[in-house]
Amino acid sequence: MTVEATIDGGLWAERRRFNREVLIPDGEQRIREAGTFDNLRAAAAGGGEHRGLVYQDSDLHKWVEALGWELRTAPSPALQRMADEVTALLTAAQASDGYLDTAFQVTGHERYRNLADEHEIYCMGHLIEAGLAHAPLLGVARRAADHLVATFTDRWGVCGHPEAELALVKLYRATGERAYLELAARFVDRRGHRRLPERFGSSTYLVDRVPVREQTEVEGHAVRQLYLNCGATDVFVETGEPLDPLLAAWTDMVERKLYITGGVGSDGAHEAFGAPFALDPATAYVETCAAIASVFWSWRLLQATGEARFADLIERTLLNAVLAGVAPDRSDYAYANTLHGTPDRRPWYACACCPPNLMRLLASLHTYLATEDDGVLTLHQYATGTVGGVRVRTDYPWEGRIEIEADRPVRLRVPGWSARSRLDGAPVAPGYVVAGPGAHTLELDLRLRVVEPDPRVSSIRECVAFERGPLVLCLQDEALVPYAFAERALRVWIPQKVSRQSVWAASSPSTASAPT
Repeated sequence: MTVEATIDGGLWAERRRFNREVLIPDGEQRIREAGTFDNLRAAAAGGGEHRGLVYQDSDLHKWVEALGWELRTAPSPALQRMADEVTALLTAAQASDGYLDTAFQVTGHERYRNLADEHEIYCMGHLIEAGLAHAPLLGVARRAADHLVATFTDRWGVCGHPEAELALVKLYRATGERAYLELAARFVDRRGHRRLPERFGSSTYLVDRVPVREQTEVEGHAVRQLYLNCGATDVFVETGEPLDPLLAAWTDMVERKLYITGGVGSDGAHEAFGAPFALDPATAYVETCAAIASVFWSWRLLQATGEARFADLIERTLLNAVLAGVAPDRSDYAYANTLHGTPDRRPWYACACCPPNLMRLLASLHTYLATEDDGVLTLHQYATGTVGGVRVRTDYPWEGRIEIEADRPVRLRVPGWSARSRLDGAPVAPGYVVAGPGAHTLELDLRLRVVEPDPRVSSIRECVAFERGPLVLCLQDEALVPYAFAERALRVWIPQKVSRQSVWAASSPSTASAPT
């Protein structure tokens, strides 16, 4: 189980403050401009003009989820006003049977006419997650879930974009209502039998080619695949089924389809996983939402297994692939994230899935720091704050020193990349190490590392990359800087013919540590 935590210093406190004070308020304005608030009013009135994409409600739901998490963290009159207004609008717009999707309520189009592409179930999945984060909206969320149960328990149906699966299991855990878990299981079981229409000549894109229990790899649309595996992991954990196919798919992702940043998705034309080792950094798609979905999935596997490899990937993905999705100092977002080229960050998108997804992850980040099982607290990620009653002080990832004050034994993660780690001066190996009650200091090895590529990735042969601690560095204006904070033309994989001396000279602490 996760534990209560606060973050009050360091990089993550700054990123969360930025999210709370800049990104979420700007998100309100962007969502208004897109017409989503007006769509809710039109749905409540029984008709009118619908503006925007058919699945645009999901952007609002993710933004509301971020609001809910932030209001749990600390009160804010401005955020409370936003939350009160949108909660009232959603309540008024919901149909009497619990259905809520403005693209259909406003236009009068037939419900569920195109499950593959129009994402009604997906949108209500995000509505459920919003209700779990923001208690005043929980009634709306439950009525939507009850509608899905009534509609799809005995009638075949599965959404072209998985999401409701994981949302329904979350709601089951919060309420104890088993019908939600059973519907999530049905959605998982119905997938992979090629009943959804083909896209681009096969069932792979909509992740409908092979049943979850038979998968051995990740394939198709990256976000769809990873959300599906989140929901399947939750279902299997609750029903006691073996996780073997999901673990095999995760291993395939990490060993054959993962960029050094933790990002996934090499096929930009289809927003999809590509062939094994097809990881050209110049054409990387690496959607921000896919990185976020990867964090969600690894978190579930970490909770289920307790294995440090999942926490290691969460850390890599958060600090590189996820943070690259938003500019360091303004509300500009990247949909795709190149590893060689100029970051393409924009204020908003017509299909704005990534910005509010970032908002809700940053707002809930404190829930990904630690777990507690049988009374044992395990710290998986490090940030200055208080976690399960344990005080943590650190300037990680800029520095490798982590100080804790605990009134009970605590397990601390030693990352796999840290070659020389010490707990209170004594060497410790990667994995988890136990620190007893009292004050302790964990020191991680943040020396610059040279990384050589897998020779099966042809596009980066005879290149090297550089890492410092959990941060992937890139060459920008002849200096090594953290990849996620690069603003101009960048290059992660550097040809060996480039003078090693010039690259090492570019890696002084002032350029390879905290950005200014």
